[in-house]
Amino acid sequence: MYDVVVAGAGPAGSAAAGACAGAGLRTLCIEEHGTIGHPVQCAGLLSLAAFAECRVSSRSILHTVRGARFIPSSGEPLEIDAGRPKAHVVDRGILDREMAGAAAQAGAEFRLKTSVVSLRGNRVITKGVRGREEVEFSLLIAADGVRSSVARMLGLGRAECYLSGLQAMARCPADPRFVEIHPHASPEFFGWVIPAGKGLARVGLCGEGDQRERLASLLRPCGEGVLDLVSGALPLGPLPRTYGPRTLVVGDAAGMAKP
Repeated sequence: MYDVVVAGAGPAGSAAAGACAGAGLRTLCIEEHGTIGHPVQCAGLLSLAAFAECRVSSRSILHTVRGARFIPSSGEPLEIDAGRPKAHVVDRGILDREMAGAAAQAGAEFRLKTSVVSLRGNRVITKGVRGREEVEFSLLIAADGVRSSVARMLGLGRAECYLSGLQAMARCPADPRFVEIHPHASPEFFGWVIPAGKGLARVGLCGEGDQRERLASLLRPCGEGVLDLVSGALPLGPLPRTYGPRTLVVGDAAGMAKP
């Protein structure tokens, strides 16, 4: 029996697993993917304070920005320059794996390629590389992302709104000092251009419906320089309830996304 079982090894899950293991609780973290930090579904822009809370080294930092430039559909851009570092652009794969490694060093166990398929009282039924198992827990922490299966099994409802997102890594002209914000690129949210160093930028947006045409327009200055494309979803607003019997829901699974 485990004191704590954590579903999901993203930053929220690994932080929870590390905190619980560090407090002396027998902790198991299960992750459905075979590699922690993959696939990446994040713009990877963290304020200095948020990055410090991750308690990791600087290895994941690709670039640092000091302000933002807001690009309207017409008229002059609005530039906000702090004159000092304000946010890090990170490699989420490296950051996620370093956070999971710290949790493991604190004593948490990890099982990859394993997912929660059902709940039975204070047991999770898992399916993965070890076959089908029942794992007993005192507390379950659901950090299994925006499409949380645990929250769905517990009938905790949904976030108020879900937006679909697309992001490309591209060779793109961008001022390395600033993140670009494009409010009109996607009226339900906004678009962004985040310099990632070495002449690369993350160009993306969130909104309702199919975002491909909007992203194509935002990518036009990049020409043929698109290197890859990722998609994801963004919850806006927390779930109606972020707890259940012996269960807490955290991170994207609870609708607690950074925006």
